[in-house]
Amino acid sequence: MIMKKYFLTMTIMVIFAIGFAASDESNSSSSTNGDIFNPFTQTKQEQEVLKHETEEEKVDEKQEKIKKIANIAYNKGWNRRMKSREFPDPRGEAHMEYTMRYGVEPTEPGEEERWNIFVDNYVKGYNDAWEKIRKDMHSDDL
Repeated sequence: MIMKKYFLTMTIMVIFAIGFAASDESNSSSSTNGDIFNPFTQTKQEQEVLKHETEEEKVDEKQEKIKKIANIAYNKGWNRRMKSREFPDPRGEAHMEYTMRYGVEPTEPGEEERWNIFVDNYVKGYNDAWEKIRKDMHSDDL
């Protein structure tokens, strides 16, 4: 009885070994023909597509950051003008807000683009708020 179990186990192992060996031979012969799909290899065209998609994602990400900076600056300028009865220079106020928000002077290297976006939108928000205040004052006169 023990001998039968041993013999049966060995027979099954030999059959699996033969099956795996035959399987490896067919895979190696087809891989030399280039028929097998390897998901880890990419053609140059696929690499270019991925590179292009990555560049587009970077552009989209940069555009999102620009929109965010522009919205923040516009709202800061708008709120500053709506809360103040003084007429400070909006560029000076933008400089102070920028420095407080980003912790660097806008004159530092690499800050030019972000500063220009920030100051332009801050001044635009400031001026738009002033126009609204002015229109509201004149509408009360009518």
